[in-house]
Amino acid sequence: MFAAAAELRRARWAATLAFLTNGALLGALIPHYPEAKSAFGLGAGEFGLLVIALTLGAALTGSMPAPILRRVGSRRVVLYGTLLLAVLVTGAGLTVDAAAAVRGDGGLPWDGFVWVFAGLLFVCGIGDAIVDTAQNAQGIRVQTVLGRPVLTSMHAGWSIGAAAGAGLGALSVGAGLPTSVHLGLNGLACAVILLLVHRRFLPDAPSRPDDGPAPSTE
Repeated sequence: MFAAAAELRRARWAATLAFLTNGALLGALIPHYPEAKSAFGLGAGEFGLLVIALTLGAALTGSMPAPILRRVGSRRVVLYGTLLLAVLVTGAGLTVDAAAAVRGDGGLPWDGFVWVFAGLLFVCGIGDAIVDTAQNAQGIRVQTVLGRPVLTSMHAGWSIGAAAGAGLGALSVGAGLPTSVHLGLNGLACAVILLLVHRRFLPDAPSRPDDGPAPSTE
């Protein structure tokens, strides 16, 4: 009994850390948006369109997460999806740094930089929607086995991660750290955390033919 209870506690904290790392990955981007606006030489309207690329990707994901979760399983989706998000976010940082370097040398930034950045954000949005669905599936699985509501506390973990990512991002901007360095280190930390805890995730509940789609995002 005690071993089972300890395993459930570990599963709960593993799921909470999955939410936290997801929040940290996306929150870290926010302080760097003004740098992106300057590096790409965008006006206010153009910048406004740029930053919705991530949300647009998530909105267009639709029912994509459900078959992926049924085929791959929520545990692997959370792990590999988080690793992919870390790479994509770091790539976005590299794009900002490259555009800023060209502008700093007195040249005009290549128009392709902004499209690469927007494309990376768009794919991040798709990946985040899938990972978020998998995280919620894990959270609901833990909550079901525990027999008490804990999903809200896991969502709080996301908020804590987002605040930490944004806060450290603001400090890195103030310290003059290149965008890619901060986002790369942040992504590496999140990846290491997931690699350490993903084995604590609970297996998915056996599926039934009449099962509906996987749990939706928040």
